[in-house]
Amino acid sequence: MIYLYLYMILVFIISFILMMINKFISMNKSMDFEKSSPFECGFNPITKSYLPFSLPFYLITMMFLIFDVEIILFLPLIFYLKSMNSICTFMLISMFLILLIFTLVFEWMNSYLNWMY
Repeated sequence: MIYLYLYMILVFIISFILMMINKFISMNKSMDFEKSSPFECGFNPITKSYLPFSLPFYLITMMFLIFDVEIILFLPLIFYLKSMNSICTFMLISMFLILLIFTLVFEWMNSYLNWMY
């Protein structure tokens, strides 16, 4: 038990020493308008430094994420193909693929796959 306390104290001392070394070695950064503004070859920026996010890009990203999650759910099924009944496996795979195709058709019908509106 005493070794545990010694270990905890040693970890605390080492982390404290590392934080103090970081504090003394690091550069002090002052908040300045010129340093925080975006750099455009010495000219004042014309537009804002942050731009609104593109909605079509967001929709494509969400579709990619949904299809990735569906494929990840599909992968463990491969390991159980030999141990399961063939009819049950066929039904499970076909239901999954029908759902995947239905999702793709739904996105296509709602024109989510068009990049420009």
